[in-house]
Parts: sequence; C-alpha cells; structure tokens
Amino acid sequence: MSKETLGSHMRLESVLPEQAEPLTGECKNKEKIPRPDLAEDELQEIGRTLKISIRERKLIELSYFRDGFIRQKICYPARLDVLEKQLTIRDLYGIRWKLPIQNIVDIRLSNGDLDE
Repeated sequence: MSKETLGSHMRLESVLPEQAEPLTGECKNKEKIPRPDLAEDELQEIGRTLKISIRERKLIELSYFRDGFIRQKICYPARLDVLEKQLTIRDLYGIRWKLPIQNIVDIRLSNGDLDE
C-alpha cells in the first residue's frame, strides 16, 4: 500500500491546471465567431421590438455579440441612447448594463411586466 502525503496532492494540483489552461484556451478560441451581419429587415424588426418593449415596459430575451460569442440575457430595457448608440438594460437582479446597439443580434418579447 502506498501512502499519499499532503505534499504529493499539492504538487499534483499545482501542475494540472497549468497543463490544462493552454488546452482550454485553444478550445475557446476555436469556438469564437465573427460578429454576425444582420439584414436590414432583421435590424428593423429588432428596432420595432425594442420600441414596444420600452414603451410597454416588457421583459425581453436579448441575444448579443460579445468577445466572439453570442450571449443571452433576460432583462428589461431601461433607456435607448441614440446619440451614444447604447441600450441600457436592467437584469433580473436590478443591475444596469450598457450594451452597444450594434452588438444586438436578436430581441424577443418575454412573458412578464416591469414591477416597480
């Protein structure tokens, strides 16, 4: 029977993450995509849905591009700044985020209303 010591576990734990990190970095880079180009009718539909959600204070399911990935967030639109080209959203935890308009890929109205 072999007896493992605390030191042997510490050495093993310190080596494995260093070896695994380059591998996970390579996988993440392979999954990245370029920013999607949306057709004019898709942009218009996003604009219409965004206007409705702001006016009626509706919960939205937002898909946006960031760092090579499409990300999703369920949130409330708070403010659209046309000059800055940013959408301010409030997530379900009440945290406000600013999102560049050009990063929006899709918006869908969700079930739920803004409770304030």
